Amino acid sequence: MKYLTVKNYNEIESAKNAVINRVNEAQKRDRFNNYGTEHFLVFDKDLVEEIKAKDGVQFSESYKNSNIPKNKSANVDIIDVWSCGFYYDARDGHNGITEGRHFYLISYRGMLFDYSFYFSKTTADFCLFNDSTVYDKVPKSKSPNRMGTITDKGMEAWYQYLIGRKKQADSLNNSADNKWADLVEKIKKLAEGMGVPFDGDYRIKNKCIIRGYDVDIRINGIQAKFHYNPTSGYISKEMSLCTYDFGGDFLDIFAKLADNGLGK
Repeated sequence: MKYLTVKNYNEIESAKNAVINRVNEAQKRDRFNNYGTEHFLVFDKDLVEEIKAKDGVQFSESYKNSNIPKNKSANVDIIDVWSCGFYYDARDGHNGITEGRHFYLISYRGMLFDYSFYFSKTTADFCLFNDSTVYDKVPKSKSPNRMGTITDKGMEAWYQYLIGRKKQADSLNNSADNKWADLVEKIKKLAEGMGVPFDGDYRIKNKCIIRGYDVDIRINGIQAKFHYNPTSGYISKEMSLCTYDFGGDFLDIFAKLADNGLGK
């Protein structure tokens, strides 16, 4: 899960409006795209109190707070953080701030680390906070020893291990980003070559819409949709028929296309 760090309530209000605008714009392309969220990370206790007062939000304690690692390193800080989220449902306009939580993160060499006691209540594994790409893309390798007490040597070992994996993930990300960029260029050339306009107006029969990580192209009743997930690097592809453009019965159209062997 990705978090947006906010320093004051104005930034939260701006993020709320951005979510609402993003969903409303998305609905112009796809009426089922009706839900949006943003997750906030807060470091300021005064801002937490302001959120409580204005949004009526409660912040519960994380289950991990009872097992904070002991710290014997002068280079490590264990810091208080709070998180909450905003949601917007365009179907009925309902929106609001979700219940938050209070937890701790490890600060070391300008990076934030999260800790986990999944296998023991006395020793912890570490991960880079707010960076799931490392775990989605890079195969697991032997990790440093679990720590019950944070030391300079132990924290540096985890830092080197996790930063190394992040560099691998970044390299894979760049490769996936390039593949997506190449695909978008091919779609643009296809649309231009067939005289298809780049327009978001749903009333236009033939159109090509490119917005962020989504592409929607429709030519003579055949529609193709592409979506790129930058976290996993996966590109989803979907093709469908707009039968009202063809006329006739859907099953007849399907049978004719199948008989032509288009799926072979």
